[in-house]
Amino acid sequence: MSQLIQEIKQDSSHWMKQQGVAYLDFAWQNACGAFSIGQSQLADLQRYIANQRDHHGRESFESEFRSLLAKYEIDADERYLWD
Repeated sequence: MSQLIQEIKQDSSHWMKQQGVAYLDFAWQNACGAFSIGQSQLADLQRYIANQRDHHGRESFESEFRSLLAKYEIDADERYLWD
């Protein structure tokens, strides 16, 4: 999983920086999380992605990530979560 995330971050960072001066400072945060879903949840995921901008206007990334950690019963030390 970590190799996949590394490649996604690397490729998307390269692409962003090719988009122009406004994106030259683009950088991913150091940490990341990955959660899997089942086939039956695919439609929900597609709706989430389509509405992500509106969703994050109402709920911060940090709040949503905390909710996911709680839902999946993952203990995490917040000192290591945020840049």
